[in-house]
Amino acid sequence: MQVEQRHGALLRPAPQPALGTDAEPRHHRRCGVDAAQSVASGLPVYAAPRGWKNWTLGALGTYSLTGDLLHGFKIVGGGTYGRQFDRFANSPVVRIAGSRTQWLGVLGVAYTF
Repeated sequence: MQVEQRHGALLRPAPQPALGTDAEPRHHRRCGVDAAQSVASGLPVYAAPRGWKNWTLGALGTYSLTGDLLHGFKIVGGGTYGRQFDRFANSPVVRIAGSRTQWLGVLGVAYTF
């Protein structure tokens, strides 16, 4: 991919679907609550469903401060928005202790050489 080496901005969208399966490591199964977790947290027991659990849409952009996108200082920013599907959003972890929608944003200064 050819990148313009003058002042400018670069924006890249990044869609990301996620599936919930039994093959996930135990610590990644965030929607289910077993009996021990229920006692420790006070949340009701809930068996996490399988299937498509959420979608996330994000973008990352950069703006050159020195006139060269490939070398020098730049401002970098990005953000994502994600939403849980109904079966996963009904989990007590999401419904009671969290939110079915999640936002993430970042802004910083970078130097490339």
